[in-house]
Amino acid sequence: MTQDPAPIARIHNGPFRRVLPLSLFVAALLTVLFAVSVHLFARHGGSFVDSLSYRVGEVVAARAKSLADSGQPQLAAKVFQDALRAQFDDPRQRVWCYRRYGETLMQLDRWADAAETFNSALALNEKDWPSHRLLCEALKNLGRTQSLRDAARRWQNAATPINQQEVKAAQQYLK
Repeated sequence: MTQDPAPIARIHNGPFRRVLPLSLFVAALLTVLFAVSVHLFARHGGSFVDSLSYRVGEVVAARAKSLADSGQPQLAAKVFQDALRAQFDDPRQRVWCYRRYGETLMQLDRWADAAETFNSALALNEKDWPSHRLLCEALKNLGRTQSLRDAARRWQNAATPINQQEVKAAQQYLK
C-alpha cells in the first residue's frame, strides 16, 4: 500500500510552507530555554528549595485540616502524621498541628492517641489552652479520673495568674 504524496505536497507548496520553518525555530528556542532554566535551577536553585523545606509541615498540615473539615478524618489523621514528621517554619504551627491531629483522633474515638497528642502539643507550649481543654476531654472519655485531675491541675497552674477564665475552666474538671 502506497501513500498518496498529494497531501504532503500541498503542505510543502501551499500556505503552510512558512509555518514549518517557524515551528522548527520555536521548538528549538523552547528547548534551549528549557535547558538553560534547568541548568540555572540546578546551579542556583538549592537556596530556593532549602527555604521551602521549612514550610513543608505547614503546607501538609493545611491539607490535613482541609481533609478533616471535609469529613474525611481517617485520611486527615494520616496526613497530620505526615505533617508532624516534616519541618515547620513556625513552632506555633507545630503545636496547632498536634492539636488539630488530636481533635481528628477524637472524631475517630481514638481517645488514648488523642491524649498523647495533646500532651505533645503541651510539651511544646504549656499555655496552649485549647490543648489543655481537649486533653481533659480525652481523659474524661477514657475514664482516667486521676490523670484527668492531674491534667486539670497543670492547666490551672499554667493559667494562674495570667488567665482567670482558663483557671475557671480547669476547675470544672477538678469537681
